[in-house]
Amino acid sequence: MSFPGRPAVACGTCREKKVKCDQAFPECRRCVTKGLRCAGYNNDTQFVLRRRPATNSSPTGTGSTSPNKSVVHRPVRSLVTPLEDQAIPRFFYDYVLHGTKPGIPGGFLNFLHELYDRELATPGLWAALAATAYASLANQTKVESLKDRARQVYGISLTLLHQALQSPKETKKDSTLGTLMLLSMYELIMSENESTLWDAHQDGRLILLRLRGTDQFKTDRGLAMFRTAYTQLQFGYLARYMQPHIDLVYQEGSMNGPPRPIFPMNPQLAGLVTRVARLCASAMQVLRNPDSPPQAEDLDNMICDASILDGELVRWKENAPAEWVYYSVRVNSSQRRRFPQAFPSWLEDFQIYPDVRMALVWNFYRCVRIFLHHAVLCCLSRLAFSSDISSAPPSNERSFQPYEETLNAMADEVCASIPFSLGQLESGINPNYSHPKPIGGYLLMWPLHTVKTRGQLSEEKTNFVNGVLKFIRDGLGINHAQSLLDYKVTIPISKIPLPKVN
Repeated sequence: MSFPGRPAVACGTCREKKVKCDQAFPECRRCVTKGLRCAGYNNDTQFVLRRRPATNSSPTGTGSTSPNKSVVHRPVRSLVTPLEDQAIPRFFYDYVLHGTKPGIPGGFLNFLHELYDRELATPGLWAALAATAYASLANQTKVESLKDRARQVYGISLTLLHQALQSPKETKKDSTLGTLMLLSMYELIMSENESTLWDAHQDGRLILLRLRGTDQFKTDRGLAMFRTAYTQLQFGYLARYMQPHIDLVYQEGSMNGPPRPIFPMNPQLAGLVTRVARLCASAMQVLRNPDSPPQAEDLDNMICDASILDGELVRWKENAPAEWVYYSVRVNSSQRRRFPQAFPSWLEDFQIYPDVRMALVWNFYRCVRIFLHHAVLCCLSRLAFSSDISSAPPSNERSFQPYEETLNAMADEVCASIPFSLGQLESGINPNYSHPKPIGGYLLMWPLHTVKTRGQLSEEKTNFVNGVLKFIRDGLGINHAQSLLDYKVTIPISKIPLPKVN
């Protein structure tokens, strides 16, 4: 009897390049680590490699089967890769994003490709990557044993990170900062610590960025890591109403004069965000002080300062780099019904961005304006009940309406970015209908939290945002979405919100 020959089991990309393929699923590890598009596998050979069964050969070597011995069939070798072996390639596929083109601050965790490929990773980074990858895949596949493995490796990574932080040399390595960033992701994906809503590593991130100094700007990898970490710092300052620390502006020596300042971010936007964070933190400090009631003049000055800041934010958008610009498309109702969780029913137009990281940049801009206008409404609410309102200076900024309209507009723009972020729109007007990658949901959580808690949403809009968060939790395996669903903030706005977690 003849048997079919062994089918090709390498992915299409490795076959084309004639290199060895490790046959990992859904994308081979070689393609992922090289930053290549894995062409996938033939349907007939995706999971199982069929092998011709072996027989006991006769002593003469003729290949005939001995009549007094049964045929011995070797076990069929399965190509279903164990989950632990799938986890890291799957994590690269789900979360690591390359930059799109020059001029666009795209990319997310793309430094991992270089560290992974060039063997620059420390044991701590490897452990953090494994723990985060195990956690993500365990949540998506609902495999408890893999969650247990993720927790075990997470503990090892924490120990190795603590050891690295004791060494000045290790502290400055990219792999140490990368370890911290991955552990932050692990904690949001698993979300097993209720004591922190967002990130327990805010102070550690700031310390590392300072200690790394200007050397971190000498490579593209170092620059990308700084920008990601600094953006996360700004998220934390805004969400917690914290006064930002001294701006991370480094001094570099110059051959022809005094040291020159270095700050590798968009200085205009970063500076505006810092100023907004300071104003919001100051406003909440004044409004929440039980021992010293706010003075009407102070609140009125804050409102005026906020109006000036908002005007600068609007001008920044008008003058944003051309490469950053997004555009809108209209999607009809029949197309939206394919994946209704992603399409707000009250909107007709949705946005297309260069990539999901760029969508986050614009949503960050919108959230900054939401925080700013929310703080103004809090000040206006307090002024409405102030006993010394008559002593306040004249102001044209006492109307609630323009600030409420801006809140609604920014909230709608965030919601209009959801179909693209969840992979349902690419270009043109035709939906993509592919299963969303977790990175889209991960980058949506902070904007959705901001919109839900400070956007004064209607019941319809609140239900939609909650539906997206449930999909991020159940469909994409990011447990922190449940914490955002449980998060409560006192309303109405006239009562000055005091965020609490039940």
